[in-house]
Amino acid sequence: NNVFANTSGTAITNSTYGRFSYFYDNNFIDNVGDLFPFGQTYIKAYNNLVRKGNSTYYIDAGNIDYDLTLANAESDTHLFFMNSEIRDSGKLTIPPGTVVKYSGGELIIDSSTTTPQPLVLQGTPDATIYLTSCKDQTVGANTSGVVGCSGAPSSNDLTYCVHIETGASTNSATDFSYFSCRYARNGIYVTGPVTIGDIHHCEFDNIGVDNTEYYAVRNHSGTMGSVGGGIYDCNFTNLANMTYGFYNYNGPFTGDVNNNVFSGGQYGLVVYSDNLYGKVHNNLFEDFEICLDLRSLGVVSGA
Repeated sequence: NNVFANTSGTAITNSTYGRFSYFYDNNFIDNVGDLFPFGQTYIKAYNNLVRKGNSTYYIDAGNIDYDLTLANAESDTHLFFMNSEIRDSGKLTIPPGTVVKYSGGELIIDSSTTTPQPLVLQGTPDATIYLTSCKDQTVGANTSGVVGCSGAPSSNDLTYCVHIETGASTNSATDFSYFSCRYARNGIYVTGPVTIGDIHHCEFDNIGVDNTEYYAVRNHSGTMGSVGGGIYDCNFTNLANMTYGFYNYNGPFTGDVNNNVFSGGQYGLVVYSDNLYGKVHNNLFEDFEICLDLRSLGVVSGA
């Protein structure tokens, strides 16, 4: 609840071993220089409001080991300056209509999480949640004046929209819905024996970098989908030339894959070394090298 206004240099600095544990609900108004040394280790800095010229947005960074809801009273935009890790008993709720822009970081559900539903990423039909590059000025507040956020966005701007690490605690109630993931090398990446629910009414746009394998959605040894659900009503568009739409690798997928548009990239849908138990129906696959690939004992056991 502090106000830092009209500084000619950095609003806050710290010495080599200086450190803030928590830094939240502060206001930065018309400061000229950088706002804060967000690269420091262990900081928990969230819901800090920036007003600079005609642009208003929140700045966030660091670990989330408590119950946090991103603020949206003054702006719909949050700028993440470094990796934000949901860990231990932490939980992050991203309200419908929020625009999360990344500048040198990504959103991680850490292996240490014990919360049953650590990430609430559920927009509504009239309030999409955006996860995108800070160079993307087509949504949310204009962040082009921030260092590293000028110029055209590209899919090299962040590594993941959401990275769920091995051992992270999630459950089948964790649906991700009504969101847009843009300008990332990977979209949603599950790396271990965790369980998440359905992914639906979503967009993966400008994912992957040419001539390298990346994934819009990858289930790596996890369990995804629910009976009657799964991945549905999503658009996978502008994928790079070696990018996969949905790659189910060595983990069961219990839901359906239906009513999606997969466009561009190398593979539309890959089932590798395990079962896709649901149905694959009413999808459009276009402009791929291979639309559907069952490899190394991969099985589609539904219709």
